[in-house]
Amino acid sequence: MLGDGNEGISTIPGFNQIQFEGFCRFIDQGLTEELYKFPKIEDTDQEIEFQLFVETYQLVEPLIKERDAVYESLTYSSELYVSAGLIWKNSRDMQEQTIFIGNIPLMNSLGTSIVNGIYRIVINQILQSPGIYYRSELDHNGISVYTGTIISDWGGRSELEIDRKARIWARVSRKQKISILVLSSAMGLNLREILENVCYPEIFLSFLSDKERKKIGSKENAILEFYQQFACVGGDPVFSESLCKELQKKFFQQRCELGRIGRRNMNRRLNLDIPQNNTFLLPRDILAAADHLIGLKFGMGALDDMNHLKNKRIRSVADLLQDQFGLALVRLENVVRGTICGAIRHKLIPTPQNLVTSTPLTTTYESFFGLHPLSQVLDRTNPLTQIVHGRKLSYLGPGGLTGRTASFRIRDIHPSHYGRICPIDTSEGINVGLIGSLAIHARIGHWGSLESPFYEISERSTGVRMLYLSPGKDEYYMVAAGNSLALNRDIQEEQVVPARYRQEFLTIAWEQVHLRSIFPFQYFSIGASLIPFIEHNDANRALMSSNMQRQAVPLSRSEKCIVGTGLERQAALDSGALAIAEREGRVPRGKCIKKGQILADGAATVGGELALGKNVLVAYMPWEGYNSEDAVLISERLVYEDIYTSFHIRKYEIQTHVTSQGPEKVTNEIPHLEAHLLRNLDKNGIVMLGSWVETGDILVGKLTPQVVKESSYAPEDRLLRAILGIQKRGGSSYNPETIRVYISQKREIKVGDKVAGRHGNKGIISKILPRQDMPYLQDGRSVDMVFNPLGVPSRMNVGQIFECSLGLAGSLLDRHYRIAPFDERYEQEASRKLVFSELYEASKQTANPWVFEPEYPGKSRIFDGRTGNPFEQPVIIGKPYILKLIHQVDDKIHGRSSGHYALVTQQPLRGRAKQGGQRVGEMEVWALEGFGVAHILQEMLTYKSDHIRARQEVLGTTIIGGTIPNPEDAPESFRLLVRELRSLALELNHFLGFNADFDGDQMAVHVPLSLEAQVEARLLMFSHMNLLSPAIGDPISVPTQDMLIGLYVLTSGNHRGICVNRYNPCNRRNYQNKKRSDNSYYKYTKEPFFSNSYDAIGAYRQKRINLDSPLWLRWRLDQRVIASRETPIEVHYESLGTFYEIYGHYLIVRSLKKQILFIYIRTTVGHIALYREIEEAIQGFSRAYSYGT
Repeated sequence: MLGDGNEGISTIPGFNQIQFEGFCRFIDQGLTEELYKFPKIEDTDQEIEFQLFVETYQLVEPLIKERDAVYESLTYSSELYVSAGLIWKNSRDMQEQTIFIGNIPLMNSLGTSIVNGIYRIVINQILQSPGIYYRSELDHNGISVYTGTIISDWGGRSELEIDRKARIWARVSRKQKISILVLSSAMGLNLREILENVCYPEIFLSFLSDKERKKIGSKENAILEFYQQFACVGGDPVFSESLCKELQKKFFQQRCELGRIGRRNMNRRLNLDIPQNNTFLLPRDILAAADHLIGLKFGMGALDDMNHLKNKRIRSVADLLQDQFGLALVRLENVVRGTICGAIRHKLIPTPQNLVTSTPLTTTYESFFGLHPLSQVLDRTNPLTQIVHGRKLSYLGPGGLTGRTASFRIRDIHPSHYGRICPIDTSEGINVGLIGSLAIHARIGHWGSLESPFYEISERSTGVRMLYLSPGKDEYYMVAAGNSLALNRDIQEEQVVPARYRQEFLTIAWEQVHLRSIFPFQYFSIGASLIPFIEHNDANRALMSSNMQRQAVPLSRSEKCIVGTGLERQAALDSGALAIAEREGRVPRGKCIKKGQILADGAATVGGELALGKNVLVAYMPWEGYNSEDAVLISERLVYEDIYTSFHIRKYEIQTHVTSQGPEKVTNEIPHLEAHLLRNLDKNGIVMLGSWVETGDILVGKLTPQVVKESSYAPEDRLLRAILGIQKRGGSSYNPETIRVYISQKREIKVGDKVAGRHGNKGIISKILPRQDMPYLQDGRSVDMVFNPLGVPSRMNVGQIFECSLGLAGSLLDRHYRIAPFDERYEQEASRKLVFSELYEASKQTANPWVFEPEYPGKSRIFDGRTGNPFEQPVIIGKPYILKLIHQVDDKIHGRSSGHYALVTQQPLRGRAKQGGQRVGEMEVWALEGFGVAHILQEMLTYKSDHIRARQEVLGTTIIGGTIPNPEDAPESFRLLVRELRSLALELNHFLGFNADFDGDQMAVHVPLSLEAQVEARLLMFSHMNLLSPAIGDPISVPTQDMLIGLYVLTSGNHRGICVNRYNPCNRRNYQNKKRSDNSYYKYTKEPFFSNSYDAIGAYRQKRINLDSPLWLRWRLDQRVIASRETPIEVHYESLGTFYEIYGHYLIVRSLKKQILFIYIRTTVGHIALYREIEEAIQGFSRAYSYGT
């Protein structure tokens, strides 16, 4: 119960109520609706008829209890019995029996189901509600195009669109569309009926041509035209009944079934009065939708907001279970029909019990709970996690969206979410905004809509009436936030309050308000409602806190928070972690109890309240860099006193089978094992209860018979195996025995564990200091944790400072505070005034003036534990509530000594479960380069990664001893890149890069390769492409692809390279086709010039040049890149008054005034093709490779 002023008292609904209501609705209504749909089944001769009598179905109480179902890995379910009758039509005799249809998993008191011993929960799904929705889009000409989308109950979509000439089309596929007249005629209307049922008949007649009249002249012609467009069938199809059945099955049943919700939405949107039981799309709906589309074209009517919650529906656990039950009945129908026909064919007398089997229903629900995306394993990290998991809303799943295709508008917060979906609590990552959480007071209505409660404000009545409104209804009311000042009757006339109206926020007078909120937490989820001072935090940090509270580990000695919000007790009650008295009576010691009273706390509850962490003494200050980058420094007191000690239970399971060589045996006599590994086994070969086990100890000793040799088989067995490839098996079926061993592990907090507050302030423990070295207060107490103060202003989660200071005051005053959010609405700076007043009172009552010092309120001077000197600046100290998260170093630490490699890249696999390696990425390489550890970097990139030969040599060297040799060839990933380029018909010759020794202003190049490679390297030395200028040693440019590879030869047959006589534009020795009788200008004259790369590639395709033929390509090179000191090798003057200068790698065409007209570079078509293929990979690598037109 939570009171708000003097008028109304709001009771928070049970957090599991949505799951309970959904399951009860399935049992009460869903089963009956689906059973009524079960048809009467007849044999082929129509002599026998089978039917179900729905009025007498019953569910039997489960034979096992919930606890036994968990321990024995069974399903907690109920048996469903229905009366069935078999009628012989000739004699009018009927045989009626109660038959067993199957097992239906039940829901327990936690709102979950137990399937195969595992707690599973079904989460709710948000889907687009069936109906029609109008929207407008701009075409390529910037003109608005109006469309109407009809969504069926199964998610199928059909679109109506209107073009510029006001012609209306029905789009049956992405590429095909037909006239709406053809569609209406195919659905059974003639032209006269169409014109009588529309508001704009003249528009329909305006685009009715002779061809259209022929198509709609009869229903058969319209159906043929519609089928031809829908199925994309050419020619002239012939009308037949099979064609109509196919069209009915593929189009009308999938896209035209609206359902109850769709019929209701269609009637409301188009102002129709079609009965609710008519759940299929009618021609009247099509014509009314076309009329509305024409009205939008002429500026009448309004468009629909697809993201508004009034256009969404919730697919709850009732709908999902009902759909699966209907699917199971369809399968059962097929089984019964086949069984009846088989019995008649074999002249057997069937009975209802013989016809029905429980397999369809049982297997359908097992498949649903085990494989359906909306059926998930219950997260049982702590009690809060169990509650929040059942209140999730997901856009994902069958019929929904995907994380990669969902737009930002769908993920964003919508005004209609107010009081229904929490604007904070959502998942992080690719599914952000697609998985949300229900608000505290939200409930699912009868029509699948989310409803939120409001208090009605009426002048006529003095009482308070609560209304639950759907998203479409509250827009027509002025809704004010719950405000205690507004409830004061004396000043209501003078009060001006903020309110919502039609998705906008206004400030209006109190007398204009129709409704008001009932509770400050009304629009938050459970996780967000447990954050004190949430209004002072950034929403991103509040989101992180909501998620991290669900990751908190229950501690061995829990402690309830000093500063809370008041919902901790409700969360603990609904989680099932408490033992609650079901009726009045006496406990064994004679103490009287009442119904609903708490008998015992759970693992994460104290005094009936949720307790996930500890109130520890924290200081916000830097400490020798150990708490940089969100690291946390802790005291060893937290370890020795088991402050953050938790227990973790792990289950190990093994089965014994009967093999072909005999049964497996469980024993403590295991050969070839040392005695200390078997020390904990009892006489049966199973570990003894209470034993202390360590890594490598044997828990269960099992002996399996070895497979004997082929020669030891009996002659008949060998004959069967040799001829048929089979093995003779004997004996009956054997049910394997299962042995389960539970190990409890005690984990103390250690370096690498993750801790977090309730404001998104998380960190990893970096160091555990002795108590005497930790900073201490003026009363001598040492702090328990040291947080980085830089994590507060940049993250904008100031709420942790309020909680920290108020927690200190509460610990000194022995008080607990429950703070409602948005207390600023009562008074300006209300939160700060509350904290300071409590600190001042604590300072007075405890006679400790350091608790509240007016010079720097909230801070205190503390001392360095190592030197005893005070720190220079005062520090914020306090007692916030700190959680220990499930992300612990014992689960994450991983070392790879041996493991698998990827077949393609030959690199270690990724992931701890696959014994994978740790990725050394770009930033890690930077770190190794920064420290100058060249040999370690080489090991990371070769031996420990993908260098196959080097790995083998290292292994051999490790065994026999000696020096690890250096790798002499390229690793496998580089070879893979070369193969990919070769698959593009690009030849890439590579070799290891040369060494460069910098000595003053000279560079010595050592190339242990061929003469051509040396010539190429020397040529690179005398150009601006080098790192340093040979003359003065100034840096000129970054390394290019030439220097990285050493030789950029892309020739398939010419091994001399393009650097031989590369400066000579009239060189002919590089051409290989001298003996051809071809007078092509490009093959026997000087090297060709091209103005852009496209002309060069075109010449290659026309076989005027080869792939490796040198050519000159015009280049858009900035003149500033050209070295001013570089002199041309040759200068050629032309008769046109121009001359060109030839340098080592480029050619400049100048005018008589020495102005640069063009710049050409010498390259090949192979180079151009290579850089076009890998242009994105080397973009920005060097401006020298910017080939342009």
